[in-house]
Amino acid sequence: MKQYDVTALGELLIDFTENGTSAQGNPLLEANPGGAPCNVLAMLEKLGKKTAFIGKVGKDMFGRQLRQAVESVGIDTRNLMEAIQKREVHYHFVEVMACPGGCVGGGGQPIHEGKELASDRGSNLYFLDKTAHLRFSHENPDIKHLYDEYFGSPGSHKAHQLLHVQK
Repeated sequence: MKQYDVTALGELLIDFTENGTSAQGNPLLEANPGGAPCNVLAMLEKLGKKTAFIGKVGKDMFGRQLRQAVESVGIDTRNLMEAIQKREVHYHFVEVMACPGGCVGGGGQPIHEGKELASDRGSNLYFLDKTAHLRFSHENPDIKHLYDEYFGSPGSHKAHQLLHVQK
């Protein structure tokens, strides 16, 4: 039986970060592997520890990118399941996180010298939200255009089919 110093389980995800502007003026997004558990394991591998990860990825280009990123730093992925291939899930979901200051109290947030800073981050985020030009998704011109040109209206059959997950 193979022994590990640390085994982690959790999420692997793609962080889409802005990386310039297209010729049409649209933001270009870059797919970066992420997820706090594997970030910690990668650091431990660099320190000479034997690590393994247990989790799931899709059987698509992002799943392959995530598997390759984890394996390239030496993390054992034999328990990384391809959930779509095993028919455990029947969808792809992409979460785009665009909070300038990060999610308040979310996983992987820094703790400075033993002090939790979620309250300070929260105050800053609420200030940024209060002073933002665009505050609500239903007021976003891109979202309005998407509904006008593709979904029809909020709550339409097409929007419901494509934007809701059934249990």
